[in-house]
Amino acid sequence: MNDNKKIFNKIKEQHNLIKAYHNKYLKKYGVVLPKLYDKDKKITKNALVLIFLSLGYPNTRRVSKTELTKLQKAHKDPNKPLIAGNIIPQCQKCNRGDRNRWVYDDKGRVIKLAKASFVKNFDQEVRWRIYRILYKEFNGHKTVKPVEICEQILKLSAFYKNAVVLDPFIGSGTTAVAAKNLGLNYIGIDINPEYVDIALRRLGKIKNIPKKTGAKTKESSIATQENLFKNYAYD
Repeated sequence: MNDNKKIFNKIKEQHNLIKAYHNKYLKKYGVVLPKLYDKDKKITKNALVLIFLSLGYPNTRRVSKTELTKLQKAHKDPNKPLIAGNIIPQCQKCNRGDRNRWVYDDKGRVIKLAKASFVKNFDQEVRWRIYRILYKEFNGHKTVKPVEICEQILKLSAFYKNAVVLDPFIGSGTTAVAAKNLGLNYIGIDINPEYVDIALRRLGKIKNIPKKTGAKTKESSIATQENLFKNYAYD
């Protein structure tokens, strides 16, 4: 019999002993005995703590809080598996509902937000500050794509140096930025003037602009495809 099986059998044996005493002395007073298993057939923390405290009964020993917290494991980052490198001790007092809202360091200090929807509980001023930070990071667009991905796509699809890259839904201008970085001509179209302004600002920040580009004015960027091709033709 391996060590894990011996430990498991000892846990079941001790829980059965506790259950017998509970049925005889405590159940009639409404005292609830912690379940040994949860719905996933894993041993519950409450049962494990009770078993640990009852070892050697009636000659039990005093157990320190430090020893007890070693029995309870918690995620450092609840978005990752509970495995080595992502585990910190968790005391009973810390075992509360908001545990999974945060990411912790090795000492149990909060370092990041794990549950994005929890932002809704922040006061308006804090939410407004977060919005301004994210608006700037994502260029004011909800589905902004990484420039590197767009550059790779253009490298695979623009087969000659005078190719013109057309994005009929330019959004915040990532496709145009990628094209400009690669020295390609580009045309961007979007019906939303705010996105067009963002795209033009992004394009204006790029240095070493190739001589021939498809950058147009705000008016041409939001023009219809028919007028766009009529007014701006490439060789």
